[in-house]
Amino acid sequence: MFHATDAPAGCPFSVLVAMDPMPERAALASGGLLSHLHFQYASDDGMLLRAESTLRKRMWYPTMCADEGTLRDQCDIVRALHKLPPLDREA
Repeated sequence: MFHATDAPAGCPFSVLVAMDPMPERAALASGGLLSHLHFQYASDDGMLLRAESTLRKRMWYPTMCADEGTLRDQCDIVRALHKLPPLDREA
């Protein structure tokens, strides 16, 4: 979890939690997804986490992608989130 120490009170981006990047960067070369991570943000810890430190919402927001991928590789990540096949494998 990251905290913006100089953010103004109530800033919606004061707290950020990120998942570990996945898959390994080498996966793209063998037909896998581009390495990427998702994150969530809020104005305070309590908006992100419950008392037992589990996420309040399962939905991860923006995606950050490794820079070696193409726009199509980036689109395939979004398609995978919606259980759709990669663009070049659609029937």
